[in-house]
Amino acid sequence: MLLAVAAAGLIAAAAPAQDDWPQRTEDGKTLVVPDEIAAMGTVYYVVPGKPGPDQDQTRFTNTPPEHKKAKPVDAFTGFSNDVVGYVVASTGDPQNLLAGEFLLPVESLDTGIKLRNKHLGQKTWLYKKKFPEIRFSLKGVRDLAPAGTQNGAERYTGEIFGEMTIRGETREFSFPATIAVRSQNGMIAILTQYPVVLKDFGVDNGIIGEKVAEEIRVEQFLILSTAKPS
Repeated sequence: MLLAVAAAGLIAAAAPAQDDWPQRTEDGKTLVVPDEIAAMGTVYYVVPGKPGPDQDQTRFTNTPPEHKKAKPVDAFTGFSNDVVGYVVASTGDPQNLLAGEFLLPVESLDTGIKLRNKHLGQKTWLYKKKFPEIRFSLKGVRDLAPAGTQNGAERYTGEIFGEMTIRGETREFSFPATIAVRSQNGMIAILTQYPVVLKDFGVDNGIIGEKVAEEIRVEQFLILSTAKPS
């Protein structure tokens, strides 16, 4: 998921000019939930910031193939903690996700090297100027199954499905996920890992397959609450 993933100073007006693009609230801390979507169930909002001291909302790993041009510095794991969004879940069954929207500002992606961050936003990569946000529109979850209890949370496994938009390219997208529920606190967590094939989203830079893998591995850990960020 992208899952993942509200950078300071980035406002709704910066999003691509699409009629259905999710809009941020005035303070930018979450997204506006359309009335017809909110009426489907209970709204859970992404809790801003890191989910834990040694955890990130989003991590992405480049593992270059064995190639003479690849150097140790080309292998890296980057991160972002600026995901903003929400899900709507069945009232009384919060593991049953019905709809949702998530945005991840490209500006927030940190590869560990400032120059590499700059390159990532260029036209030949994610084209930040034209497409400042990555979007995932959640359409539902299937194959839900109980997966026990851990640290007081009821856990479920399933496959989240929807549409991913990267660099202006939108594709149907699904990934396995663990959904942890703390009903007494009005909170859920979504944990997932999935690959993103760069060429599927129009990223076709010449060093892909040399210094950059064709697939980037993404890990996400999002905590959501019925309390709206303020």
